[in-house]
Amino acid sequence: KYAANKTIKRFEKFVKNGCVNVVPLLAILKAEQLSCVSVNCKQRYKNEVRAAYDNAIREARAANLVHYEALATEKAGLVLLEMQFEQEQATAYLSRAIEL
Repeated sequence: KYAANKTIKRFEKFVKNGCVNVVPLLAILKAEQLSCVSVNCKQRYKNEVRAAYDNAIREARAANLVHYEALATEKAGLVLLEMQFEQEQATAYLSRAIEL
């Protein structure tokens, strides 16, 4: 957890200093961190986790970084499957990741 927080802080500094290519990676890291925290509180955090991954997907798409978009989309699908929520949406995320 400490290493994740440290990395996120470092990436936030990069973004603050104008390194826009880091924005999608930062969004993915934040989504991943939230998905790890929420494992024991599935019901409480499912909407926040999905929103965090959706944000990561949007950021990657806006930066035209298709490989990061595919990664974020795949991870969103896998996390939703793991959390045992929204199986149809999880499948849709995974299908979209394959298409990318």
